[in-house]
Amino acid sequence: MGKKRKSDESRLDEVNRNLYSTFCNAANSLSQIYAHAMTQQKHAFQSGERHALVRLLFDHSFAFGVSWMV
Repeated sequence: MGKKRKSDESRLDEVNRNLYSTFCNAANSLSQIYAHAMTQQKHAFQSGERHALVRLLFDHSFAFGVSWMV
């Protein structure tokens, strides 16, 4: 009887280790996805900011008759 109990416990430990490993892998993947999304959001914001500034300069150059784009 003692061997069976130890065998059951070792199988349970192995299942727990596998479950913990799977959880850690999933958490790491989620962190990577989040970091990538934040980087993409930052790039998109900066791109929109540049576009708005160029548009602002372009519109004002026509309003004031300035020709800086040759």
